[in-house]
Amino acid sequence: MENISKEFDKLEVKIYNCKAGKRYFDPVRGTFLCITPEETVRQKMIMYLRDKLGVSYENMYVEDHLCHYGIHDINGRIDISILENGDTPLAVVECKEPQISIEAIQVYVQAIGYAQAICARYVILVNGRCMQFYKLEDDEYIPVKGILSYKQMLEGNGEELAYEPFQRYTMSQYRDIDFLKSQEWYDGKIGEDTDEKMIPVIMNLDDCFWDCSHTLTGMISDYLEVLEDLGVHYLNYGDASGSSFGSGYYRLFLINNRRNKRQFITGFSILATSKTVNDSKYGNRDGLTVLAVCRNDGDYDEISVQINLNRFLAVNNGIASFSHNAAVTRKGATKADAMDYIERNVPGIIQEGAVYLGTIDTTIPLYVDNSDVRNMLGRIIEYSIYRDEYKHSLQ
Repeated sequence: MENISKEFDKLEVKIYNCKAGKRYFDPVRGTFLCITPEETVRQKMIMYLRDKLGVSYENMYVEDHLCHYGIHDINGRIDISILENGDTPLAVVECKEPQISIEAIQVYVQAIGYAQAICARYVILVNGRCMQFYKLEDDEYIPVKGILSYKQMLEGNGEELAYEPFQRYTMSQYRDIDFLKSQEWYDGKIGEDTDEKMIPVIMNLDDCFWDCSHTLTGMISDYLEVLEDLGVHYLNYGDASGSSFGSGYYRLFLINNRRNKRQFITGFSILATSKTVNDSKYGNRDGLTVLAVCRNDGDYDEISVQINLNRFLAVNNGIASFSHNAAVTRKGATKADAMDYIERNVPGIIQEGAVYLGTIDTTIPLYVDNSDVRNMLGRIIEYSIYRDEYKHSLQ
């Protein structure tokens, strides 16, 4: 992935004062446009394609509807299509506003879908800060090094981008708090107010999610079956307030629910929240470490459960216990009703007034296929299903 923020910051999109207000003028479409963060990126990308990569306006379409290519069974508009000699699709460009990461699998899937539909050989993802090229090789779009010019794309260039294999820590390194605090990722994983004695357990679990040398398959509860371990992918999430909490790398699994014969995707990530004091927006808030559980059932794609590990993780002699309180922040919801609904669907999950999610041995390296980890993940997924069902029933 290439950092292009300095180059994009230098690009200036001219603003026109129209009757309807201030507007951009799109030189490809020949029309005035509302000024938005995503449109700013799109207009700068048009300039970048022409001036830096050598793509003429005649070889670009902007907001290109798929019906332009005779495709009527798929909805959607391609941000920018790059054509070969004015007619043959060469590349699909997907533009996002800067706060949306182009590492996210949602962005990749959207752009790849368009590229496959029109048989484009390249995909370009850009958000004004970063840019990534993908090239079609053996029916798969693979990431390639650097930024390719129009001429290079026409010639079929692009060297596959190599990734370093994940290396997990030793048990002695997990126990070395100073070592863990020295790592660049630390502040994004561990909340400022998280008890230090919890950190070795949390980082062992985090590495468990990152370590794809072990995979999760088969039945993980009485009726939940892992159809495929999808590995680690970046996901974008956010809320109406503009917060992007929840965005990050998730270990994803494709699950078959044998009870209702439906499939969904779920994932796990460990993330930190920032500590705030007298903040104008967030007030006073502790710095938390959160186990975030996402779920995409084709209808909803959301953070299903946020487990505050400062509060709901207990460690005793290397044995970690995970729980939750079933709280649902939705009008009309009560914790008692939520627990009752969840218990009816997962008998025995409510213990001593809390949702019991599992116990694991953290004196050894954690892997997703360890029997205790496997059981805990199954229990958390079950919990997320019925907590979501209860929550959405109140709409």
